Amino acid sequence: MAVNVEVKIRKLSTSQHTKVDVRAAELIVEEMTRREHRKARRRTELRLAKRLEISQDSVSRFE
Repeated sequence: MAVNVEVKIRKLSTSQHTKVDVRAAELIVEEMTRREHRKARRRTELRLAKRLEISQDSVSRFE
């Protein structure tokens, strides 16, 4: 008999559930574009450019 994934998730301990949540967040970040990641961290192209010591135009082209 097939087991539904929701049933499996409900059976996880609190620590296991936390580990799953943390890993899920990591995977989501990995799939974000550079621009989405920068915006999620509330960084501007200019601020990032200054930090990397490059031009804002270079950040724009990189994204």
